[in-house]
Amino acid sequence: MVRIYLQFLGESKAIQETLQNDGWKLQWESEDSITAQHPLVQDEVAGRNRLHHLGLLTTRRARIEFIKSVDWRPRAQAMAPSVVL
Repeated sequence: MVRIYLQFLGESKAIQETLQNDGWKLQWESEDSITAQHPLVQDEVAGRNRLHHLGLLTTRRARIEFIKSVDWRPRAQAMAPSVVL
């Protein structure tokens, strides 16, 4: 089962409701981002097709990243420099 990461760029309620109504299970990662998975989405192609059907694949209201590894973390976190105090 594939997971997706969504970072919301503004109001997120409509996107959340659309995903939940389609059967996606959502998990909050931060105040403006979630990971989601769907029981029928087994690979990235199926995920892209399902998001496209919902009108979300190319939305300007969210950044979407397909999670491909177990040790994944959001791209913004992966690229942020480490700070030692």
